[in-house]
Amino acid sequence: MLGTRIILMGVGSAADGGGEQRAEMLCAANHAIPLYWLLPFDKDDIKFYKVDNSQNPMIELPDDKEYPVLITDKDRAISRLTQRQKTLGMMMADTDKALLDSWLSFLDGQPFSMFAVDTFELWCNRRESQPLDKELESYFELLSGVDEKDGFSLMLSSGEWQSGNAISLAGFGW
Repeated sequence: MLGTRIILMGVGSAADGGGEQRAEMLCAANHAIPLYWLLPFDKDDIKFYKVDNSQNPMIELPDDKEYPVLITDKDRAISRLTQRQKTLGMMMADTDKALLDSWLSFLDGQPFSMFAVDTFELWCNRRESQPLDKELESYFELLSGVDEKDGFSLMLSSGEWQSGNAISLAGFGW
C-alpha cells in the first residue's frame, strides 16, 4: 500500500427512503484523521467492524480482526460540533476559526442522517502495540475534559495537526 486514505462518509439510513442504506464519500484525508473530523464525534461513537477480506483482495487479514469506525447521527454531530466550535473558536487563529465555521456549514448542509469515518486503511498500517481505538479514545477524553480549550491545545501540540494547515485540520475534497 503506497498511502493511507481515511474517508468521511455521509450515510443515509433505510428510513431516508429507498429501503437500502447508502453511503457517499464526502471528503478524504491521508495518513491521519483531520482534527475537525473528530469534533462531531465522541468516545461512544467508536464502533467495530469485522475485517472482510473479500472487499480488498490486496490485503489478507485474519477474519476475526475488527477495526474501529466512527459513526454518529447528524443531529448529534452538529450539536457537538457547534458546542466545541464555541469553546475552541476562542483560542483559534482567525483562519482556523473561519475554516471551522465553513466545516460546520458543510456538514450541516449534508442530506445524510449520519456521518462515519472509515479508518480501515489507517488501522491496517498501525502496529498492534498502537491500537487506533485507544488513540481515538484519548483524543475524545481530551475534548470532553473540564476545559476543552486545554484539550485542544494538547491536541495541537501533538504535531499531528497544524494551525493554518487546512488539509491537516479538515481534509480535502469538500
